[in-house]
Amino acid sequence: RELLGALVLRRRRYQLPGVVRRSRDCLVRPRSRRITHARGSLQSMGLRVPPGSAEAFFKRAKPIVPPELNAALGPVLKMIEQLHKQIASYDRRIEGLAKDEYRAAQLLTQINGVGALTAVAFVVTLGDADRFARSRTVGAWLGLPPSPGAAGPATPHLQRPHEGQPPLRTPRARTATAIGLPVLRPRRPPPPRH
Repeated sequence: RELLGALVLRRRRYQLPGVVRRSRDCLVRPRSRRITHARGSLQSMGLRVPPGSAEAFFKRAKPIVPPELNAALGPVLKMIEQLHKQIASYDRRIEGLAKDEYRAAQLLTQINGVGALTAVAFVVTLGDADRFARSRTVGAWLGLPPSPGAAGPATPHLQRPHEGQPPLRTPRARTATAIGLPVLRPRRPPPPRH
């Protein structure tokens, strides 16, 4: 009796966009760290960078940097600008994938709060949709919670947006935030009583 089924590798068509997405993520994290460093360094000097998007941070911060900090923060701001340009090129590539190669992703981007990155991640993670007998199994496989009341009068345990298939955890949490759903943290067990 066989306990495990055969391991089926994803086709290259579904693997390559994942590499693009992960490469983009490898640039987003260092940009965030550098922005936090620059913002904190300026705040320690009593200066404040106006709030706004990470994409325009270097434009807002550059005029605020005093001459005595320019030698220290100038290269950091240039690195933030370079990282932004590289991230933007990945974003254009992902949008091209959604437009040209993954037509199903175009349908998903019509949903408010779902961008090309989330749509391509969904389509690529799902892979061949024909392997699912019913559409309900897709949601369960991806780790999406059922809607409240869908299982009857008892409230089922709803999974959180950061659970489920790893390639969709972050995009799903961003989408939930964009459409106004709370992104819940995992429940921690109560502390032991003594």
